[in-house]
Amino acid sequence: MKRNIVETRHGEISFLDGEGQIPVVLLHGLGGMGNVFFKLSGCIPKKYRLIFPDLLGHGHSKSKSADVTIQMQRESIEDFIENLNLKNPVIGGHSYGGWVSLSYATTHQDISGLILIGSAGTNPTLATAGESEIEKFLNQVVAVNKSNDRDTMRNIIMNNNKEDIKIGEDLLKKIKIPTLILWGSDDPRIPVDYGVKLSKEIKNSKMQIIQGGGHNIHYSHYEEVCKSINQFLEPLFP
Repeated sequence: MKRNIVETRHGEISFLDGEGQIPVVLLHGLGGMGNVFFKLSGCIPKKYRLIFPDLLGHGHSKSKSADVTIQMQRESIEDFIENLNLKNPVIGGHSYGGWVSLSYATTHQDISGLILIGSAGTNPTLATAGESEIEKFLNQVVAVNKSNDRDTMRNIIMNNNKEDIKIGEDLLKKIKIPTLILWGSDDPRIPVDYGVKLSKEIKNSKMQIIQGGGHNIHYSHYEEVCKSINQFLEPLFP
């Protein structure tokens, strides 16, 4: 995979780009980078063009503002997809990236499929856990990825706590595209019940629970995740 850059209205999006023909855009979780999905690139068929962006304020991407919101992330992905001329892509994400993907899917019907991995967007956010948990999380994401700006990460956490940006049932019911929901049975951050709720509200969806999996099943249980994604994609692109 090669790393490239696309300019959007909210800043530069750096991304890893594969060589296939069918675009599959996967968005990482809060504090992560696109390369968290790298294990999947070895077990998904080569006909799929795997694209792993760094979201605004993360990794190698550069946001014009430190005050990043879900709407800004969605708009930057809109520009990203348009600038790369990706036609009817599959879009998906993990945790915070799933939230951005959900937001995108509620406003765009021109995507071929949606993949949600332990997705945020309907659950209580980190901000509700209190200052000590926020500080613990910030220490972790800055230590793991030196490119992450601490103030930007804090702003994102606090912006995520605004109720009006949550993905409510009315918005979930608007999603008509084929949707795959993957969840770890033992996810401590976003319990599996939130995935079950998503599967009930998104009509054209299929859910698979990865037994023994935590919050990062795309890494810890990547072979099972790959198998599920492949089975989901094959009927869409026979």
